[in-house]
Amino acid sequence: MIADRPDWCVSRQRYWGVPIPVFYCDACGKLFDNVPALRHVIEWFKREGADAWYRHSAEELLPAGTKCACGAAKWRKESDILDVWFDSGSSHLAVLGSAETPWPADMYLEGPDQYRGWFHSSLLVSTGVRNAAPYRHVLTHGWALDEHGRPMSKSLGNVMLPRDICEKWGADMLRLWVAAQDYTADVRMSENVLKQLGEAYRKLRNTFRFALSNLYDFDPVRDAVPADQMLELDRWMLDRTAALVRDCRAWYEAFEFHRVYHALHDFAAVELSAFYFDILKDRLYTFAAAGKERRSAQTAVWRIAGALVRMLAPILVFTCEEVWKYFPKTAEYSGSVHVAVFPGSEELRTGLDERKAAAWQELLGVRNEVLKALETARNAKLINSALEASVELTADGDLGNTLRAYEAWLPALFITSQVRLAPNAPAGAVRSEALPGLAIAIHRAEGGKCERCWTYSAHVGESAQFPTVCERCLPVVETLLGGVAAS
Repeated sequence: MIADRPDWCVSRQRYWGVPIPVFYCDACGKLFDNVPALRHVIEWFKREGADAWYRHSAEELLPAGTKCACGAAKWRKESDILDVWFDSGSSHLAVLGSAETPWPADMYLEGPDQYRGWFHSSLLVSTGVRNAAPYRHVLTHGWALDEHGRPMSKSLGNVMLPRDICEKWGADMLRLWVAAQDYTADVRMSENVLKQLGEAYRKLRNTFRFALSNLYDFDPVRDAVPADQMLELDRWMLDRTAALVRDCRAWYEAFEFHRVYHALHDFAAVELSAFYFDILKDRLYTFAAAGKERRSAQTAVWRIAGALVRMLAPILVFTCEEVWKYFPKTAEYSGSVHVAVFPGSEELRTGLDERKAAAWQELLGVRNEVLKALETARNAKLINSALEASVELTADGDLGNTLRAYEAWLPALFITSQVRLAPNAPAGAVRSEALPGLAIAIHRAEGGKCERCWTYSAHVGESAQFPTVCERCLPVVETLLGGVAAS
């Protein structure tokens, strides 16, 4: 558009707008070109604004006694106005240039029609005056449409005002809608869209609620476990969070806010709520309060939630400030979340080697297959919950080696009471289509139900003092009740 533009008309023949301070001699018609005298008009504009041109005569605007070379002292004012795009195109010269708002602008934001308008005229004016563009970035967006794809307009009565949305849904929901859109195309807004986003918002909020509810006794200075001493699953999840932060920072830099939103939401809904947090509940709720296993889990939750709240703060500004208010913080993060430093991937990485990370990725695939088998067993009324199950697995090759290496982790990973690795698939085992060589059989768990952790164990009842708890809960209960007795 710049290259093919033939010319630019600086003036327009209208009776309103910003005047052009030009005078003509009434007697000879000559253009008045005394620049020092013309600058006198600027003082009028400073005092009264551009309307001074229309309020006062030419003789008032010019210095007293101003005469033309022909000797006449009667003047005619130019009636044309500056082209409105010249007017808007010079706006950066008026509003930028201070310490608070330096020139040039970081970004100009408008609809795509402004490639012919504001973006265009601003570039021309700025290049002419300062030999540089007035902006570092130009960002365009589509139009707001209703749920039927019609442009929002007052005449159609389909406009949803931001003020009304904020009053009904809250400002964070409006911001979430903006961030969730691929704004390079037209975007749709309706009550149904907001209802769907409301579910996404609750998922994010509940993720933070889980984190905060499990950090009530966690002091990061006192209780945080060093990365190299954390449990392997916790380290793997921190490294996955580091990768997420790396990607989100790049998307923020590229103004791809919808990718930031979708990545953070999916991570909270799938990787955290449906996987990691679900597995952690047993460690957080039933293990010794100050034991390494629970503190490792808390350390991971604290670091993950701390990264997410800072990544989401530009979008959910009020929700994240509320979360930050209750979040355990170190001295460097004592103020508002909006003055905290954005997380970096390096602060989350734990150095878990690629071989172990690949093993956990493989185990995640096995977990998905086991969950399908457990659901089938529930539908067949073999079990009511996963903790009533004993899982029998058979696997070939490298997958079998991985399962044997991580056998102690498998009950927690599947949230079942028992897992057994068998050399051959038992009768009735289901063979996985997604993971060839894997066979899964579901049985009823053996032993009695521990009333504390709800898992089934053959060792329930062996303790005369605490006959209703399993061997895993027994030392925790003895410590707890021993402490009560001592106090």
